[in-house]
Amino acid sequence: MAQTCTACDFDFSELDAGDGPASLMVLVYGALIVPLAFLLEKLVSPPLWVQAILWGVVMVIATLKTLRPLKALMIGWQFRIRDPEKRYF
Repeated sequence: MAQTCTACDFDFSELDAGDGPASLMVLVYGALIVPLAFLLEKLVSPPLWVQAILWGVVMVIATLKTLRPLKALMIGWQFRIRDPEKRYF
């Protein structure tokens, strides 16, 4: 992430999403993937290695697609909250 905004010179060094987006995704994807894995096991009963590869790939793709936007959203919320004078909005 850049240290300052190129348009308004706002200092981004105070803003940090930390582990919030990753923790949120673990909870959400865990709640979605585990029931789907149980359903697949009940309906098809594939070997364990198929389940591991399938759900591993699904988790990696889902994480890569949503981590960056979720991190940007959390930084945007911090920006909005930490601007009490409403200089930028």
